[in-house]
Amino acid sequence: MLRAALDPHMVSVIPNAVITDNFRPAPYRSSADKHSGVSSTRVLLIVVVIVVISRLYYNKGIDLLVAIIPRICALHPTAKFIIAGDGPKFLALEQMREKYMLQDRVEMLGSIRHEEVRDVESLLWR
Repeated sequence: MLRAALDPHMVSVIPNAVITDNFRPAPYRSSADKHSGVSSTRVLLIVVVIVVISRLYYNKGIDLLVAIIPRICALHPTAKFIIAGDGPKFLALEQMREKYMLQDRVEMLGSIRHEEVRDVESLLWR
C-alpha cells in the first residue's frame, strides 16, 4: 500500500490461513533448582527467538528484514533469528549476517517443506 501510494480505504487485507493454536510459545518451565541448592540470586537469561518463514522476495519486505535485524541484535543481545525460505533475497540476508558477524544469532534454514513449518524451531542450529 505504501510503496504503491494506494488509498488505504481502497485496500483489503486477506490474512494467511494459519491455525494459531499450532504456533504458541513453549510454556515457561521453572527450573528445579529450588531443591538442588542453586543460589536464588542467579540471573535469568531470556532468549527471544524471532522466526521468519517466507519466500525471500523484495515484495515480501525482505529488504526491511535485512535492515532491521542488525538493529534488533544491537539493542537486544539475546535476540536470535530463524529464517526459513528461499528466493532472490537469500544472498542479501547472508551478506548482512556476515557484515555484522551475526552467524551465531541468525540461522538461515533455506527452503523447508510445508509439513516442517510447525517444527521449525526444532530445526534451529541443527
